[in-house]
Amino acid sequence: MKKIIFFVIVLGVFLSCASHPRFTLKTEDNYPLSESKIDKKLMGRIIKSYLGVPYKEKGSSHLGIDCSGLVVEVYRRYNGMKLPRDVNKLFKLAKKVKRKKLAYGDLVFFTMDFREVTHVGIYIDYGEFVHSSESQGVVISSLDESYYNRRYVGARRVIP
Repeated sequence: MKKIIFFVIVLGVFLSCASHPRFTLKTEDNYPLSESKIDKKLMGRIIKSYLGVPYKEKGSSHLGIDCSGLVVEVYRRYNGMKLPRDVNKLFKLAKKVKRKKLAYGDLVFFTMDFREVTHVGIYIDYGEFVHSSESQGVVISSLDESYYNRRYVGARRVIP
C-alpha cells in the first residue's frame, strides 16, 4: 500500500512538472482583459499545436517555424487570413494598439537589434505572448520579462 501511495505522489510530481515551465498564475487585476472578437478556444487550440515546435528560419510547418511563419500559419488556420510573411509589413499592416489595451490575438512586436522591428508574437492575455524563439522554438513568454520589455516596440490588431 505504501508503494502505491508513493507511486501516486511521484507520478503527481512528474505530471505537474510536465506542464508548461513558463506558466505563472496571473489575474485580471494585474492584466485587465480587453474585449476580443477572436474565438480564444479555437485560436488557443491552434497555438497549442505549435508549442515546442523548433525554430527554423523561414520555416512554416510543425517541423520548424520562425516568428512570422507562426503568426501567418496561426491566422491562416484560424480564419483563412493571408498575412504578409515579413515582420515589418505585419507591423505596418494593422491598427495600432496601446499596451494597456492588448487583447487576445493581437500581434506584439520587438526589436532585437534596437534599430528595426525584427520579431513578432501573438498576445494571449495576462501579459503573455506566444512566439518562435531561435533558442527555444515556440514558447510562451511574458511581456514583463526584462529582455522582452526592453525590446517591445508596439502592438497591432489584425481582427478589429
